[in-house]
Amino acid sequence: MANRIIQLPTGGLPKFQIETTLDDVTLVLQFLWNSREQYFFMNVYDEVQTLLVSGHKVVVDWTLLQRYRDDRLPPGKIWVVRADEDLDITIDNFGTSIVLVYEEAA
Repeated sequence: MANRIIQLPTGGLPKFQIETTLDDVTLVLQFLWNSREQYFFMNVYDEVQTLLVSGHKVVVDWTLLQRYRDDRLPPGKIWVVRADEDLDITIDNFGTSIVLVYEEAA
């Protein structure tokens, strides 16, 4: 079982999306910053832009897709990992000090 960092753009973007392939499943991950709640929320689309997951809150030290059961999602886990235990996710550190790590399915 291998882990890899999912590359995210940096620079405090309030809205961005990336395309990535995880365990041979191509996904579009869209991230939206909610300034009132001070959190990112994530939408997940398949490769033809069909919405699979909507409005999932991005929480540090937690898996993002584990609770969803959909054969179009990859079988592994996406973790939100921080470099320092005292860090909370912000618009400025997501993608630098706080990253997404994909843990491949066994």
